Amino acid sequence: LIRQGAMAAPRVDAVFGVHVNPRLPAGTLGLKTGPLMAAVDRFTIRLDGEGGHGAYPHEGRDAVVIAAEVVTALQSVVARRLDPVEPAVLTVGTIHGGERFNILPSSVVLTGTVRTLTPEWHRRMPRLIRQIAQGVARAHGGRARVDYEVLSRPVVNDRAMTALARRAAEETVGARRALVLERPSMGGEDFSEYLSKAPGCFVYVGTGADARTRRPWHHASFVLHEPSMLTGVNFLTALARRALRE
Repeated sequence: LIRQGAMAAPRVDAVFGVHVNPRLPAGTLGLKTGPLMAAVDRFTIRLDGEGGHGAYPHEGRDAVVIAAEVVTALQSVVARRLDPVEPAVLTVGTIHGGERFNILPSSVVLTGTVRTLTPEWHRRMPRLIRQIAQGVARAHGGRARVDYEVLSRPVVNDRAMTALARRAAEETVGARRALVLERPSMGGEDFSEYLSKAPGCFVYVGTGADARTRRPWHHASFVLHEPSMLTGVNFLTALARRALRE
């Protein structure tokens, strides 16, 4: 949408968005000035060893063993290379390799995600991941190729636009149900691309009404509390009117 000119023709003065949040009580709105959600990156690591027979492992270079050590070593990036108070997440999400129980696979592919909130660590994480993956693979006589993709930047809410959104939230649900969020989330959201073009604010709509609707996003049994969606509609309507008026 940005490439097609949605933020430029006509020029956008401010941008706002909402996202359901089952961790917040149904019918509430959650707002935070500054960093709200993390940058989202994706990495793919291909580890190459040398195939062979499972009965004669000394004749090959076991890519599964290399992969296991790389997964473990990657955890040291957050645990031992970052300041302990620096928010960051590194997760390996998939491991693919091998065809039979008695054969050493020649290659294994790992994929995962990195979440960061600060520009410094957003820049440094690709280099650290490459260092560890290539170093571990080399120690076992193998090779590692790392592909690193930046999918979205951090969501950082503008102070003035958040204050405007808070006034609209209090108008919609009342001051007690317009919640002040203390901490950012390590989830990500490409709404950040809009925020790179115009000041704005991203807001959570609480949808947690009972045990069923409090299950987190992406849970296999996630259930949306649909009546809460009306809160989001009313909020955005009040926000548009207030923004144009003010």
